[in-house]
Amino acid sequence: MFSRLLLLFAILTQAPAISWSQQQEDSTHLQQEVKEGIEIREFKGHQLCEMQLSNGMRVILKQVAADEDELEIRLIAQGGWTSFIKQEKANARIATDVLWESGFGKLSPDQISSLMWRNSVELTNDIYPFSRTIEGSASEEGVETLFKMINWLFTEPQFTEEGYAQAKSYLTDTLKFQPYDANRMFDYLSKSLNTAYYKGFRQLSIQTLKAKTDLAGVKEAYEKSFGDPGEFIAIITGSFEQEEIVSLVKRYLATIPLQLKNRFLMTAKENGAPQFPSGVTRVEVPSLQLGPTETLTRITFPLKTKISETNFKKLFLLSKLIDRRLEKVFKSRDSRSNNQTYVSYDFPFYPYIDETWITIQLRGREGTPETSPALLEKTVVAALEKLQAEGPTADEVEYLKKFSSNPHEQLIENEQMLQLFIVNERETDWVLDTIVEAAAISEKIGQEELRKVIRDFIAIDNYTVIFSEKGSSHLSR
Repeated sequence: MFSRLLLLFAILTQAPAISWSQQQEDSTHLQQEVKEGIEIREFKGHQLCEMQLSNGMRVILKQVAADEDELEIRLIAQGGWTSFIKQEKANARIATDVLWESGFGKLSPDQISSLMWRNSVELTNDIYPFSRTIEGSASEEGVETLFKMINWLFTEPQFTEEGYAQAKSYLTDTLKFQPYDANRMFDYLSKSLNTAYYKGFRQLSIQTLKAKTDLAGVKEAYEKSFGDPGEFIAIITGSFEQEEIVSLVKRYLATIPLQLKNRFLMTAKENGAPQFPSGVTRVEVPSLQLGPTETLTRITFPLKTKISETNFKKLFLLSKLIDRRLEKVFKSRDSRSNNQTYVSYDFPFYPYIDETWITIQLRGREGTPETSPALLEKTVVAALEKLQAEGPTADEVEYLKKFSSNPHEQLIENEQMLQLFIVNERETDWVLDTIVEAAAISEKIGQEELRKVIRDFIAIDNYTVIFSEKGSSHLSR
C-alpha cells in the first residue's frame, strides 16, 4: 500500500523552486478564512489549499499543470481490520468486497460499472490491516460523478444476500491459489517472522471465510469503518479550477453526516504484541514457492531510533548509502554477478510509524556460489560493520549529495514525508516547513555524521533472515 501512495504524492509535492526564506514566509503568512463552517487555509508558496470541514474531515487540494485535465483523490484513515475484535475481524476483511458486489447509491454493481465507464471514473475502497482508504480518479467530465460516488460510499452502502454470496464465491477461488503466489507468501512469512507471528498479519483462510462471516456482521463492520468522516484525510490533486473543486467538496464531502464516533485503535489486544525477535533469527522457505531455480534472501534490521521529522532525511540517506555500498561489494567480487540487490526502509504498520525496518533483499539463481544465503548474510553484515567502523568513503558522500539534489529523488523523499506526517495528523504548515528544512541536510552531512547515523540506527547483532533453498521449511535461532 505504501507504494500506491507514491504516484499520488508525486503530483502533490510539485512546486516552483523558491528560496527557503520565501517558503518560510509563505508558510507562516498563509491566507485563512472561514466560510459556511468550513475553515480554508491557503499556502501560496506551495500552491496548496487546506480545508477543515464541519464534519471533521480534513481536505488538502493541490493544483498542478498537466497535459490532461485529470483529478486524483485519496481518502485515508488510521485503523483497519486488525482493530476489530476476533468475532468481527473476518467480516471487516471482506466488507468492501461484499459492498462492490451489492452496489451503493441505490445502484446495482452493473449500473455502477456503467456509470464509471461512461464518465471515465476509477474508484476503489478498502479496509487494510491498519488503514481504511478510498481512492479514485476522473477526467474533467467525470469529476462530479467521482465526488458523488465517494459520498455514496459513506452514506448509501448496500449489502445484499446475492452480493454476499458472490463475494464469498470469488474470494474462495482467490484463496485457493494464495499459497502459490510466491511474492505474497514470502512477504507474509517475512512480516510474521519480524513481528513474533503477530496475528494481525495472518492471512484469511477459506474456513474462516465460510464459518466466521455473516451479512449482518459485514454491514456493521463497514458502517464502523466508514461511519465517521472526521477520521479521514482527503488529498486531491490534478489540473482543475480550485473554486470548482471547493464547491464539490462542500456539496459532497462536507455533507457526509457523522453517523458514528468510532476512534480506531491500531490493533486489538487479542492480536498480541508485534515485537521484533531478539538476536538473529533465520527461516528457510522451500524454493518451490519462488520458482524452481530462483533464490530470494531478505535480511531485515529493526531501527533502534524512532523516525520523526528531525531524522527522516537521515533514514532516506542511510538506505541509499547501504544500497550503494552493497552494489560495490558484489561487483568487486564478481563483475558478472547476477545478484539483484534492493535496499528499502519500511513502515510495516503504515500509516502508523511506530516501527521502522531497513530491509535488504537479494535475488539470484540457485546453484551459483554468490547467491548462497549464508554467504549473502555474511557479506551484508560485514559491509554494515565496516560502515559503522569507518563510515562512508568520500566518493559515497559525494554520491549521496548528488543523489539528494536530483529533483526526481527530492520528489520521492518529499512525497514520503507528506504521506507519513500528514496522515499522522501533523499540521500542514509544520510538514511543509519540515520538508524545506530537510532539503538542506544533505548539503551539510559528511562522513562522520553518516557513520554516526548507521551506528545510532542499526544494531548489527539484531536482524532476521528469510531465504529460499531446496528442502523443508524450518526455524532456527
